[in-house]
Amino acid sequence: MQRLTGVVVSDATLLASFVGLHADLMDVSDLGRRGTWGLGFHGNGEMLIKRAPLGGMARPAEVLATVRARHVVLSADGDPGPRRTLVEAQPLRYRDWLFAASGTSTLGDDFVARVQETTTSTSFAAKRGATPEEALMMVFIDALYRGHARDTRKLPVATLREAIAEGSARLRELAGAERLSLAVLLHAHEQLFAVPLGRPLFVNSFSGASHGRTERTAEARRLAHLRAVAVSDHMVGNDRWTNLETPAHVGIDCEVSSFPI
Repeated sequence: MQRLTGVVVSDATLLASFVGLHADLMDVSDLGRRGTWGLGFHGNGEMLIKRAPLGGMARPAEVLATVRARHVVLSADGDPGPRRTLVEAQPLRYRDWLFAASGTSTLGDDFVARVQETTTSTSFAAKRGATPEEALMMVFIDALYRGHARDTRKLPVATLREAIAEGSARLRELAGAERLSLAVLLHAHEQLFAVPLGRPLFVNSFSGASHGRTERTAEARRLAHLRAVAVSDHMVGNDRWTNLETPAHVGIDCEVSSFPI
């Protein structure tokens, strides 16, 4: 079973406080002890990934207590297969991008070979033992490359949306007769793109009183001004989750902006 969650906060210094109040967003304990989890975020000027085994000493919420970031991607896999290693665990990094997906078992046994036959990335085309998650990422990276959108720092969001729409269309072609049941998160610096492809993604917004802090402390006053958004393939905590019917973009303003593909 795979788990996928993205969190965006308006103030990086309050990420740990927000996660502490909403730790259920980062909880992967129900997936058992066999498998892996990983956290991806932008920090110290680059994309960083921290990985750990399920059932180990580290917990995602505990790791985030030391992190300052506005966007975080959590991915967990409770049944990664016998040959998967911790290094192969999602999220995956490609230059300025982080990538994670759930539902990859629906891609079919020949999906990796199909992607390697058609990719414009020669290094990936020749890679042995590539995983379905890597192949899925390369479908989108290829689209970003063709749209001159692989490096994201100075590109308009509209350009990135167009490339993600192209990647989604290409994915449907490559999956063949297999019925897609995927949810995808792509994270670039100050950007999070959520793409439901047959697997539901849900969104939840938090602000002010919804953080649950009422005492009159300095931290409570700061949290009162914090805005946050969670995007996930599972719903926890409360009934404010809504179905994300089309892809969406969430920037540092914590506004959820849907776009068609």
